[in-house]
Amino acid sequence: MNYSVEWLFEEVYKLKQEKPEEKIHFISDWDIEREESKEFNNVLAAVYNKAGENSFKYNYSYEQFAIKEQIIGYANKRYSLPILQTELSITPSSTISIFLILSGLKELGIKRILVITPTYFSVHDSLKKNNLNLFYFHLRDNKISFTELERVIKEQFIECIILTDPLYSSGIEFSTEDYLALTKICQQNDIYFIVDYSLGGLYWDSDKDLIFNSSKIAILKTNKKYAYIDSLPKRLLLNGIKFSLVIGDENIIDQIDLLAEYVYGGLSSAQCYLIKELYTFDNELLISRMCQDNLKNIKENFNLVQSALLGTDFIISQTNSGFFSMINHKYLKLSEINTRNFAISMLQDKNILCLTKDRFSYYGSSNFGFRINLSKRGDELLFPISQCIGVNYERFQKR
Repeated sequence: MNYSVEWLFEEVYKLKQEKPEEKIHFISDWDIEREESKEFNNVLAAVYNKAGENSFKYNYSYEQFAIKEQIIGYANKRYSLPILQTELSITPSSTISIFLILSGLKELGIKRILVITPTYFSVHDSLKKNNLNLFYFHLRDNKISFTELERVIKEQFIECIILTDPLYSSGIEFSTEDYLALTKICQQNDIYFIVDYSLGGLYWDSDKDLIFNSSKIAILKTNKKYAYIDSLPKRLLLNGIKFSLVIGDENIIDQIDLLAEYVYGGLSSAQCYLIKELYTFDNELLISRMCQDNLKNIKENFNLVQSALLGTDFIISQTNSGFFSMINHKYLKLSEINTRNFAISMLQDKNILCLTKDRFSYYGSSNFGFRINLSKRGDELLFPISQCIGVNYERFQKR
């Protein structure tokens, strides 16, 4: 089965061409247009002003020594996190980061990859594009059976595991105890441990580690074969100017920096100036306030959606991190629904674009569901959700 979403976005393009005046409600959206605080707008204005006519100048990976030193210095002083220049790479986005990591693993001769699902479809696509041998390990009730995981690693001669934290579809973050157990398994089997934490850092019940999750990174570093993707701009809900950090062992970072020049060219001057503004002691209180404001809005929307689903056949996942959650049917299984027909019908009939659960679960047996972005405005969520849960699902059941 093709788990790409390209076919769905082709339908979006067709609809926009046929009905350019129609608004499409993208409830699984990943970029939200929101008003920033005046204080942060001043930061962005300073970034663009400093970049000036050099805005379109690119800075290649091998030219980022000063920026890396600033990030490393901040991480060490504020979080007691010892990172070396040879353990850090900077890319334009988390999607590019995962592609470069997987390409780097291939260059290192690593081919047998085990993906813990749910994960993001770009992980799946990047694995396929690199012609790596792909295996899936499906979670049960969002919990990892470490005994079963180690059995599969040994039986399939796995050389690397990939974890998406928080779970991309349901926004459930893994504990440090999970990291300790997974790292121990990787150490004992001498394999790579890759963590996509690009949507992490907005844990609902804590205001710590908003800029670096030092405890999880420290655990990963003990494995010696590791890579960790972080994206502070996602926590700030920045749209239009982004970047991603990859922290990892020397071998994988060296491969990423070598490949980067051919994959994306470099970082723009504006991105470089933004990095300099974000990883400073001067702006950390502002970043903390922005993250807390985003969390407040996210949690309010969660409660709003949870109330709206009372008395229906749907329930929202018990999200505890980030801004994505999953609305699941209480009874219908994914295997019973033609999700392609459902997605196209919602788009064509109701102008609603949503990503169904199989875009993240991959062959897993679980209930039918679709993803929502809780950082959207409440009124932008409730109407399209009511339409998605109000259809006659017999129309979409497989015969």
